[in-house]
Amino acid sequence: MKAKFAPRIDTNRTKLVDVLPLDTPYSIYIDPASSCNFACGFCACGRANIKNWAEHRKVGLMDFNLFTKVIDDISCFPDKVKAIHLYKEGEPLLNPRLPEMVEYVKRKEVTNRVDFVSNVSLLTHEKSLQLIEAGLDRINISIEGMDDDLYEKNAGVRFSFEKIVDNVRFFYEHKKNSIMLVKIPDSFLGNYTQQQFFDTFGDICDEIAIEYPSGCWPEFEYDTGGVPIKTVSGLKTYSNNICPTIFYGTTVNSDGTVSACYVDWNRKVLVGDAKNESLVDIWNGEKLRDLRLRHLRLELPNIPVCQSCNEVKLNQIETIDCDREEILKIFN
Repeated sequence: MKAKFAPRIDTNRTKLVDVLPLDTPYSIYIDPASSCNFACGFCACGRANIKNWAEHRKVGLMDFNLFTKVIDDISCFPDKVKAIHLYKEGEPLLNPRLPEMVEYVKRKEVTNRVDFVSNVSLLTHEKSLQLIEAGLDRINISIEGMDDDLYEKNAGVRFSFEKIVDNVRFFYEHKKNSIMLVKIPDSFLGNYTQQQFFDTFGDICDEIAIEYPSGCWPEFEYDTGGVPIKTVSGLKTYSNNICPTIFYGTTVNSDGTVSACYVDWNRKVLVGDAKNESLVDIWNGEKLRDLRLRHLRLELPNIPVCQSCNEVKLNQIETIDCDREEILKIFN
């Protein structure tokens, strides 16, 4: 197997207490499409769970002019953002202008890395070449099963597994500097073995990973089919009382509203609106500052949405709990 076995989470972390407050966020999520062509039951954002969506939660594509405005805003931060992630709720490839978005980010030189997560069902050969030419740095590929029947069971739609493999192989064979990671939840293997997964994809990607069921979404529980919930990456994690994410990153939804974090699937933790506010002002604004202070004051059990978020309890590979008093002095 050519691919390296590695988690999609970057384990090279900076100790936050040494750098806070950040005048430039480390990571920014921007959602090109808040809709998806799959209907996965484990995803709070997927159309399988439309009954759970708040009335104000709009589904659609990000307008390209809004996108360029957001990137222009990011260029006003003092430093480069470490990573811009072009995904959040939906399938990024549903936005036909995704390659142009990648190209605009790269041309503006606002980040060290631009990437996205995709089910690659829409990753045609033409689209692959466009994304490669645009300068995409990384693509994280989610596999939903090892045959057509498992795709129907896990993704809620019947799709050709052979086509998925072909899409992955074509991108890999034509990529330049892009890094490809292919991952699958272990419970989606069905009767197939991990070795069969490695044999299928191990020579047509750079990195490969097995992930695990994790109820990360706040105010949403899905049926794991009796499979025990683990941390999604299998890495050592912390059960935090303070969310580190809101201190180093933020998220722009497809409609331009800005969420404090990437798991705000129902858009209930809004801290601004990029349509009529500067992202720099939002990052330094009172709403986000107040949320950070409430976390530092250990008010998590009393904060709507945050109190039911398992991301802070299950999937954080870093912690600032032990540095709480020192960081509280910084933000007070």
